[in-house]
Amino acid sequence: MKQQDTREIELGALVDAIGSLVQDAPAGVRAVRVSGISADSRGVKTGDVFVAVRGVSADGHRFVGDAIQRGAAAVVMEHADPAIAGRVPCVVVTDSSKAVALLAARFQGNPADRLRLCGVTGTNGKTSTTHLVRAILAQEGLKTGLIGTLGHGVGTLVKDPHTTPDAITLHAWFRRMQDEGCVGVVMEVSSHAVRQHRVWGLDFEVGMLTNVTHDHLDYHSSMEDYKAAKAEFCYSLNAAGRRKPAGTLAYWCDDPNAREIGSRFGGRRIAVGTAQDADWRVRDVEVSLDGTRFSLELPKGERADVAMKLRGAFVPSNAALAAAGAWAM
Repeated sequence: MKQQDTREIELGALVDAIGSLVQDAPAGVRAVRVSGISADSRGVKTGDVFVAVRGVSADGHRFVGDAIQRGAAAVVMEHADPAIAGRVPCVVVTDSSKAVALLAARFQGNPADRLRLCGVTGTNGKTSTTHLVRAILAQEGLKTGLIGTLGHGVGTLVKDPHTTPDAITLHAWFRRMQDEGCVGVVMEVSSHAVRQHRVWGLDFEVGMLTNVTHDHLDYHSSMEDYKAAKAEFCYSLNAAGRRKPAGTLAYWCDDPNAREIGSRFGGRRIAVGTAQDADWRVRDVEVSLDGTRFSLELPKGERADVAMKLRGAFVPSNAALAAAGAWAM
């Protein structure tokens, strides 16, 4: 989780990006020059800002001393420590996991502000749906980056252990994708990423919800907590404080949990499914050795006949949802 760059920036500009999260910042902090951001003390280089984040298995506050020994120029943490403040500038914030996302965005020049973001969440189908959305957008001449389980990138995908990378890595990818001429990014958004604030501060233009079934209960305290994490991402599409216009939610309404979350969304939404009340309705599904065929009925009476080489009951749901999401983009 180390931000690699060759430029420097004044710490004051980074502190400004944190905004109301700042509880205390020492005099003279604005003039400090920093050359990177890290949330892993082992990767700190001279001139970095070290952000002490409370993780699932470790608390970054335990490693502040190590980060300073490795050359950290400043520290961002959640409580004041006179022993630390006497060694390097120490900025105290209410939530360091949110702060690191905002710091990473500002360090990179806020590339996500100039990218069109499409996020796909759900228990199953995220990977297939993101790749389908990206392929449809490519047919329309829209060059987009991809972030997800199979890797991140524009052309060749780079593998990463996380479906949604940490915020520092994520914003570095956004900048790289912008530099490579992308107009947008299609990405998987995991429930872990939502709860750990990896996508904090991002204004998605389109959000997509595939389904919500029992999963990740080793991380979430209950099924309701897991469902709430999915809903949190969906409802961020029209939440207060966005810098961009409210986004659109597309969801698979055959799934009861997705239907519940989607029906409560107060913004523009597209219900996709086989149900009679679906906005985009899947009909006449045929699965054979040659692949999958189905028809897609749109709100104004249009009808699209779809034929895919993929086989399986999941194909119509992923493909129809991807079509709706790409259309919304």
